[in-house]
Amino acid sequence: MLADATPILILSGVLGSMGPDATNEDIGHFGIATLFLTACLLPLSVMSQRALPLITAARQHNCKVAIVKFRCQMLTAGLAIGVIMASILLLIRIADEGTRDVALVASAALMLAVPMKAVASAIGTIMLANGELKLPVWITLAELIVI
Repeated sequence: MLADATPILILSGVLGSMGPDATNEDIGHFGIATLFLTACLLPLSVMSQRALPLITAARQHNCKVAIVKFRCQMLTAGLAIGVIMASILLLIRIADEGTRDVALVASAALMLAVPMKAVASAIGTIMLANGELKLPVWITLAELIVI
């Protein structure tokens, strides 16, 4: 739940300083930043889907090394993707000379959530491979009650 709420909290801090004076353009910046985050999560989803059969096989053979390796790969990939995208966005901001400042800064700030999303994806994949489906259902129900 924290990994899902982090992007919104980050953008609230970046864009929330505008207060009630936020315009439709500011909301558009939020949309652009969210699209950048979605693009960053695509490689992590592919990694999770490719690792699922390997983790299932590792579970059957009681090999925890493969699971630890997968978690490390996901965290490393999440950190790398977040840093690379944030750097690219900040370089674009410098080259752009301020015409899209808010969207680029918001997008770069949102890249802080990529490693958290990578860890959440890794944990979900491992739980799925282990057949532990009750906990995610209970967590989802708790989120619905809170919302």
